[in-house]
Formats: sequence, C-alpha cells, structure tokens
Amino acid sequence: MSNTKMRRMFVLVAAVCLSVAFFTGCGGAPEGQEDYEKGLAAYEAGDYATAITHFTTAAALDHPGAQCYLGICYQEGKGVTKDWSEAVKWYQAAAEQKDEEALYRLGWCYGKAVGVEYDMRKQYMLWTLAAKLGHAKAQSEVGEFAIIYGDDDKFGLKLLRKAAEQENPAALNMLGTYCEKRKRDFREAEKWYRKAAEAYLRDAERGDAEAQLELGIMYETGQGVTKDPAEAEKWFRKAQESFHRDAEQGDPWKQMLLGVLYSMGKYGIEQNDAEVIKWVGMSATQGFMEAQELMGAFYFRGKHVEKDDAEAVRWYRKAEAQGSESAQSFFEKHPELLSPGAGKPEAAGTTEDAGTQSAPGTSYPPVDEVFRALERFKNSK
Repeated sequence: MSNTKMRRMFVLVAAVCLSVAFFTGCGGAPEGQEDYEKGLAAYEAGDYATAITHFTTAAALDHPGAQCYLGICYQEGKGVTKDWSEAVKWYQAAAEQKDEEALYRLGWCYGKAVGVEYDMRKQYMLWTLAAKLGHAKAQSEVGEFAIIYGDDDKFGLKLLRKAAEQENPAALNMLGTYCEKRKRDFREAEKWYRKAAEAYLRDAERGDAEAQLELGIMYETGQGVTKDPAEAEKWFRKAQESFHRDAEQGDPWKQMLLGVLYSMGKYGIEQNDAEVIKWVGMSATQGFMEAQELMGAFYFRGKHVEKDDAEAVRWYRKAEAQGSESAQSFFEKHPELLSPGAGKPEAAGTTEDAGTQSAPGTSYPPVDEVFRALERFKNSK
C-alpha cells in the first residue's frame, strides 16, 4: 500500500473511530464476575481445564473478560484444542462490549489474516478504539502509524505519550526516535531511550523474546544505555533461546521472526539458509500470510533456496487468497507467471494445518529493524 493510500486510510479510520461514543459502564461488577475471577486464578496457576469451565460459564452470561480469555485459550490451545475460529468468535463477542484487549487482539487478527480475511482498515479501526479505551499497545501502534503514515504528529504524539505513561517500551522508543529524527533534540531523545531501555529490561527479564532482542540492540549501539558488547551478546543469546522456545511451541509469528533473524545473520545469530526455510516455512504452512509472502519471495529470487518460479507462485497464491497486497503486486509485475498451470488461487482456509495457528500472545509490536529489513526484501525488485 502506498504512503498516500495509507494516509487516506488513516484519516478515514480516525474520523470513524473518533466519532464513536463510548459508554462508561453502569457501575458494579458484570454478571458472571465470580466465575471470571475463579477462571483467571486457575489460568494463572496453569490449571487450564478449570479455567475453561469457569470462563465458559461467565462467557455465557456475556462477561467480556471471560469471553476474551476464552479466545486466548482457544488461540493458544490451553485447556482446549487450538481453534482459531473459536478464538475469533470470542474476541468478537468481547470486542462488541468494548473490551480493550479483545479489540486489540481482533485487530491483530485482521492485520495478520488469521481466522479472518486480511483487512488493514478494520485492524486500525479496532486498534484506534482500543487505544481510545486506554490499551497501551494499541496506543503505541496507532500513534506510530499516525506519525509515519497519517501526517498527524499531534494525534500520534498524544497516543504515544499515553502509552508511555503505562511504560510501554515501543512507545518510549518511538518517542526517542521522534525527538532524534524529527525534532533533532538529542538530549530529549536520550531521555526517552533510557526509559525505553528500562522498560525493555523489565520485559526481557520476564522472558519476552522481542524485548530481549531490542535490549541487545541497545547495548550493541549504546542507545539508552552504556555501550556494552558483553551485555549485548548476553541478551542476543537469551533472545535466540526465547525465539526458539516460542517457535517450537508452534507460534507462527515467532517462527517467522526467527526465520527472518537467521536470514539477516545479525544480533548473535549466524545466517543459515536451512534454518530460514525451516522456520519461515513452518509459519507459512500454518497459514501465516506474511510468511507465505516471504516464501514466495525466497523462491522467486533464489534466496536461501534454489530459484523455483512454480514454488514462488504456489506460496504467493496462498497469500493472495488471504488478501495479500504484496502477492497481488507480485502477479501484476510478473504476468508471465500466470500461464495455465502456474497455480490457481486457493481458499483461505485450505492451507496445511491452518487450524493450528497460534496467536500473538503477549508479544509486543514488531521489532522495528527486523521488520524494516523484511519489508525492504519483500518490496525490492
């Protein structure tokens, strides 16, 4: 999508969302609160079967928190068989009651084409609603989008500062980048970078792979912290272990990110063609659209694998069936590959093991530099 289209989309989405009236609630705990609290306690204790029982009871009484947690259980296969359709159903139910976490997760689904067709407008509409309700990650995502694509620094900075008040590391980092690149205020930028480093450290110590990677990059570059190669290496090593942990548990998002890291050959991870194809391929096989786009690009360009136009078409067809604009652009640029037998569109739900997709869980917004590299690769000629 061009920057002009992105700006138009942002203006439309923001106008719609900002015109929505929000209820503040009627006071008192919602019906099913007792079962919800019991379910939450069981979930946090790892007793997922008991959690499902209580969440199901509360969800039947339209408790939004219980509905959202049922969605999480179905997306992660905790206490139930993984079922993305069920996860989306419960997120939708909770989102209709303005549950901010459900709004954010449902928006993520639309943005990644998991359980629903790809729709960036719906993604940002849902995220803007979640941001308005105070969801820190949504505020960070929409704030960054407003600045980069919406040409609305005032609105974007307002959201980023709200997310920063909740110590969201991505928002803190983006505020530092804004001060450095736009305002050329390096002292102010360093202040935000230091706060971002503290927030990333908090989450890195909890085992968050992306936070560990970001912290390693900060120690490698000296941004927000004192430059320390040994600390950088430590966090890169932890990040690699965490990415492998999450990828081996079937998380297609982390599988793709791990493959991209092996492709880049940076941050303590040596480039390895076999590992790239293994992890990106596993993600793509689960129906993850961005991974399918990457597999198509790898085969078309002969990067990490032997060039194979038929395989490139096969993967791009899978992505196209889910609404991928990159895939559509690819076929527009290479009509010669659309000869009979070159590949036919597949139904979005027919990819191998599509029903076993896992979800974003508690991961933070994408690691900026990793995804800049990914986008450059996908869009390069």
